[in-house]
Amino acid sequence: MPTINRKQLFLAARIALIFTAMTFAFRASLEGVWGTEFHLTKEQLGWIFSPAFWGFTLAMIFGGPLVDFLGMKKILVFAFVGHIAGVIIYLVAKDATTLFIGTVCIGVGNGMVEAACNPLTVTLYPEKKTAMLGRFHMWFPGGIVIGGLLSYLFLDMVHIDWHILIATLFIPAAIYAFMFIKLDFPKTERVTSGVSTGKMFMSCLKPLFLVMVICMFMTGATELGTNTWIVPLLSGANVSGILILVFIKESELPADKRIDFITIVTPNFAHFAPAMMALEHGFNVVIEKPITFTIDEAKQLQQKVAETGLLLCLTHTYSGYPLVKQAKQMMKAGALGKIRKVWVEYPQGWLSKLSEREGNAQAAWRTDPKRSGKSGCMGDIGTHAAHLAEYITGLKITHLCADLNIMVEGRMLDDDGNVLLKFENGAAGVLMASQVAAGEENALKIRVYGEKGGIEWAQHEPNTMLVKWLDQPTQILRAGANYGDRLSSFATHNARTPGGHPEGYLEAFGNIYRNFALSLSAKLSGGEPTPEMQDYPRVDEGVRGMAFIDNVVASAKSEQKWTEHNV
Repeated sequence: MPTINRKQLFLAARIALIFTAMTFAFRASLEGVWGTEFHLTKEQLGWIFSPAFWGFTLAMIFGGPLVDFLGMKKILVFAFVGHIAGVIIYLVAKDATTLFIGTVCIGVGNGMVEAACNPLTVTLYPEKKTAMLGRFHMWFPGGIVIGGLLSYLFLDMVHIDWHILIATLFIPAAIYAFMFIKLDFPKTERVTSGVSTGKMFMSCLKPLFLVMVICMFMTGATELGTNTWIVPLLSGANVSGILILVFIKESELPADKRIDFITIVTPNFAHFAPAMMALEHGFNVVIEKPITFTIDEAKQLQQKVAETGLLLCLTHTYSGYPLVKQAKQMMKAGALGKIRKVWVEYPQGWLSKLSEREGNAQAAWRTDPKRSGKSGCMGDIGTHAAHLAEYITGLKITHLCADLNIMVEGRMLDDDGNVLLKFENGAAGVLMASQVAAGEENALKIRVYGEKGGIEWAQHEPNTMLVKWLDQPTQILRAGANYGDRLSSFATHNARTPGGHPEGYLEAFGNIYRNFALSLSAKLSGGEPTPEMQDYPRVDEGVRGMAFIDNVVASAKSEQKWTEHNV
């Protein structure tokens, strides 16, 4: 008798289903690409996509009964042939007709997978059919997530040719074919139980079965159809449709199979919608700054975080450096006395030319008010400087006086600015941010002075901080995990290496993610995170950042000397 390897057969079936789901995600992301490249109308695209549904359905209707006569293995061979043929036809497609034929092949292949793998799962696990069918179909949303993320990475982030994206389908196809070909298959449950073919078909006429057919038809039409067209449906909403599809499918997974948080690293205009959707579906969020496109959106996220109790982390990178945390703890302990003066500057030179019109993708969206927001330089790096000043001093900005400039002719948003600051304790501050300081890289620097002395820290030399005392020589502090007797626990908690081994920008990013992850892990396990773990920027800082942008822009336009920093 043949040996039936249940685990290997079930794994191969899930990989075949992942292939099926990936094709739906890929088609959804390629609607616009194919429409442009092949000069297709929406009607033509609908015609091209249609076999994904009726081909799928027909293959299941006719493939289901054939499983008993030909065996599940042969049906899966047909599925593999359809899949490979469809991928190849897509890769060599020249017009709408060849794309249509490719979709027919893949649609039939997908239907054959369902026709064979559903009875395979039931036959493999007769003692727990429902549970294992649920586990099997769980990998359809899983495949959508995989396909959606690959689509976003290849097409939106790296801008790789779509043919390479389609070619990645060879990988899961080859894996499931290799696994199935070497395995023995059981006979179907109908065959082993002695149920006749006639009795099986007569069961299809029962009222309950007919009701279920209608319900499943409606479910399939609403789910699969909407999934396929989600990218164009959301094209006018300034969000990534394929990422929304990923969120939807991820949220359909059982709680113990879902990811714990979602990271949003899209341009500013595409922050709010996916962040809100993630929170509404129970996901914690890590998000780039500025937190949203407008302050109203930021306040909506703030309210949603309060309602759900979920965690939101804002990646203000520079607060992750060990010596920045050391400076904060020194201020908190009153080491410098009452704070009187804050100088913070962030000069860059990368926008000294009109780079947004020279093919620089980063420059294009950061200087576009439709994607970046109402401020360029101040929204991009001025918010970093303002956050750093408030983070280290522990003081809130209450008033500001701003001067914004567009130094490069033809640019739509500010590329340079200066802001005078007033803090809640009466301290005065100066903030300078510029992206036209030719020759500068990322020269973020802060100096804070109190009654007893001051500190000076620069991002170009992040492992060193000067501490300047009123009545004694300047002290040089160095970062290092082995300096626990000299540095605060917050500084050493965020240092990985002994002193003298440099840590930089990526480690600062890593510290923010690490502290967030440690806090989330503690929460999920019912524990209590330490204060060091909880030291990462949150939604409230995001709201303050958006208010800073609004108030700086308002101040720059105003004739008044001081503008209240309302949040």
